Amino acid sequence: MNHKEIKERCKNVKFICRVYLEGYDFVYDGSSNFGKGAGANIILKQGSRKGEGLFEISEIYSNIIIQEAKDCNLPENYIKEKL
Repeated sequence: MNHKEIKERCKNVKFICRVYLEGYDFVYDGSSNFGKGAGANIILKQGSRKGEGLFEISEIYSNIIIQEAKDCNLPENYIKEKL
């Protein structure tokens, strides 16, 4: 998601910095119940280096992410720890 897209989806988002995930890749591998669109994931992939933006989001959007995680049967404490 680029800066424009994230600002459209999450109001009051704040870009922090660009980060690189060594040994991981970004894939679309499902669908979102909330957004009614593609679902994304970060997976282990040896030798991969993926650059992404790190953003600060509001509590409202954090709660939406937590609900999406619950809908995907992820434990709430797992996703809160990752946020």
